[in-house]
Amino acid sequence: MRSYEKRTINTLESNYMSEERLNIYTSLEDIEEIRWHWSMEEINVFESLWKQGKGLVDIAAYFNHTELSILLLSLDRLAKGEITRRSEWKIR
Repeated sequence: MRSYEKRTINTLESNYMSEERLNIYTSLEDIEEIRWHWSMEEINVFESLWKQGKGLVDIAAYFNHTELSILLLSLDRLAKGEITRRSEWKIR
């Protein structure tokens, strides 16, 4: 975490938090190579590539993004019922 972020957090916590909080872990919070925002055009292309059977590595190369970003996007679209899971995926 950058020093200015730490200062900002400390300022906010001291000004607005009346009770000490538990140590809370936020997953993926500091991984900078994850792409969190996608245009609807990109979503449509992703879904098309997915339906063509392209793998995560190929889709990541197409978008020039990390495989982790594509994995997270695929989990999002899977949870929303927009794509179907791959038969080799051991998730429900």
